[in-house]
Formats: sequence, C-alpha cells, structure tokens
Amino acid sequence: MLAAVAFALEITVLAAAPTGAVVALGSSDGSVRVLDLATGESLAVLALPRGVAARLAWSPDGRRIAAAAFPVERDAGNAPNSGWTSFPVQPDWVVWDFAAGRGEFHGSGSEPASMETGLAWSPDGFDLLMFGTPASVRIVRFDELGLVEDMHIAMPGQVSTALWSPDGAHLVLALANGGLVTIERDGWRVAAWVKTVLIRPRSLVASRDARLLLAGSDDVLLGAWCLPDLAPLWSRRIAVSDLWGSDDAVASLAVRSDGELALAVTSTWAGIEAFDPRDGRTTWEHGFGVGNNTRIACRFAPDESRFAIWGDIHGAVSSIRSVEDPDSVCALDVLGPESGAGGLAWTADGRFLVVLECRGARAVVLDARTLEFVRDLWP
Repeated sequence: MLAAVAFALEITVLAAAPTGAVVALGSSDGSVRVLDLATGESLAVLALPRGVAARLAWSPDGRRIAAAAFPVERDAGNAPNSGWTSFPVQPDWVVWDFAAGRGEFHGSGSEPASMETGLAWSPDGFDLLMFGTPASVRIVRFDELGLVEDMHIAMPGQVSTALWSPDGAHLVLALANGGLVTIERDGWRVAAWVKTVLIRPRSLVASRDARLLLAGSDDVLLGAWCLPDLAPLWSRRIAVSDLWGSDDAVASLAVRSDGELALAVTSTWAGIEAFDPRDGRTTWEHGFGVGNNTRIACRFAPDESRFAIWGDIHGAVSSIRSVEDPDSVCALDVLGPESGAGGLAWTADGRFLVVLECRGARAVVLDARTLEFVRDLWP
C-alpha cells in the first residue's frame, strides 16, 4: 500500500518521470510537487515565480523538470471545480535541476502565447525546446554544470506543435498554416520546409528509427512524411470520421517502437483508429460518439501490449485496450462513469498508472498490471 498523500488543491498537469515510479504534479497554488508512488513520499515541492503550470516535461535522464506557467483566475461562479482561465499574456518558463535541488532557469516569453504552448527535451537532455509564441521558438541549452545558452529562432508562422527526431539530429515543427519544417540541430539551419494539406496541425509523432513522421490536424486529416527531407508518403482523412463526419480534429497520435502500428484519436466525437504508419492502411477503428472532448489522447503502455485512450468530458471514452484484441476493453471508471480523465500516465517502471480527473479535483493510482485501485493520490 502507498502512504497517504493529501492536498486541498487541484492538479493542473501531471508528468511521469522517465525512470522509476515518480510523477510531477502541477497544482493550483503555483507549485510543482514530485511524488514517489512506491512509497507515497513527497520528494520535492518546487515553487513557480507566478501562475500555475500548464505544461511539465522531464529531461530524458530524469535530472531536470521544465514547466510552462501562466497567470490564471477562477471562472465565474467560484465552484470548487469550475476550472481555470488564462490571461493572454507572456508565459513563464522555469527549469529546475531536480537532482541537485536548485532552480536553473527562469524566463518570460517575448510575446503572448496560447495554452498550446509546449515543451520538448532533446533525447540527450541538453536542449529544451519551448514553443507557442507567434513567430519564434526558444531553445535553452544546458550542460552538466547548468545553463549554457538561451536562443530564439525565427519561424515563418505560429508553431502549433513540435518534437525532436528520436536521434536528436533535427527539430520538427508543424505550423498553424499547414507547413512542416525540419531544422538541423548542428547549426540550427532549416533542412526542409513543405506546405501540406494539413489544416492547423495538432499532433506529431516520429518513428523510433527517425525515418518517418506522422502528423494529424483539423478536418481529421492524417499524413506521413520521410525525415528529415519531408518527402510525402501518403495523406488521407481518418477513416473513423466516416462514422461522425469531418468536423473534427486528429488530437493525438502514438506509434509503436517497431514502426508497424500507430494510433490516431479524434477529439470532437472521440474516435480511435489503428493503422499501419508505412502506408496508412486502417486495421481497426472505433467511434465513441461522445462529443466535445476538449482534451483527448492515446498512449501505449511501457511494454506496448496495451494502449490507453482518455478524454476529459465523458467517462465512456477513458479505457485500456489490448493491442492484440482492441475490442477487449477495461473501462477506467474509477473516477465515476460520467467523469472524464484530464490526464493519464504510466510510470516508467510499468508498476503504476496515474489517472487525473478532468477538473483536477482528484487523481488515483492504479496497479498497472491488474488496473485495480491502489489509492487516491489527490486529494
């Protein structure tokens, strides 16, 4: 059993560490709490200079934690779980050296950013990409001793989502106007730029061998490109859209490490599709028909034998499914049948699954193998 961990606050974001059974939780009091799920021990409480964390990202070695924070105020009504609304202001970027127990970087965005602001560490953990402002991305470089460089790279438009290639050689950026850009890490030169059929890209994922890029966008458009030259392979509308129509978006993508299976999830009507990323051929699809999921995502388990899908509006969406038999469903109804999930994370050691209620009022810990309830993590 885990030791009790109780807080009278709400969770804004969660992120599992890349090693062990550790999670970081952003809370409504402007702090980031780091917890060991195996013991229930609070390992650290990190204070943000202002606002609350909207994004958290661990460096791949688990040494550093990065946060993107925004000033917020309560929605009208002041109900306990009425949600948070951000001001359209410059975000704060904060990086802590968790291993050394000290802050390493604090900076504000040069321009106002949306809540689509993102964080992405390079595979070696030395460069942190920060995006979301209208015409640039920011890269902060660290070494073993701390901060080395803080630079801005001009962009030909708003970056809607971005990632590092798995080999760390390139940045891949999707622009709100449908463009895709790859930037060489050596010298930060543009390697390729293409205009695509995508309409405001929302999701990107790359195969582990760094040869294939998948992207999804509004109008349920899905496509694949070669890396790093962005040569097009295929593009189409997601098949599950035939069930509910095209007024939807591909909100989340996941690809298995062997590069032979990928998942795509649509947001508005909550559909999921499995397909071969090499040719786009659909192998399985399912439509939930539950509307207005503002946050929905999918993710493979650490051993890739199962995958999770979760949405923040309706509990029917949140479930664990077997890769071999995706029609075999285990509903994540621990939060209640009508309560959606605002976040989900497997711990890196595969022992626990943390599920966050959509309004942040509750988080639970499950046994990752049996999916049995272990205890409430929050409150």
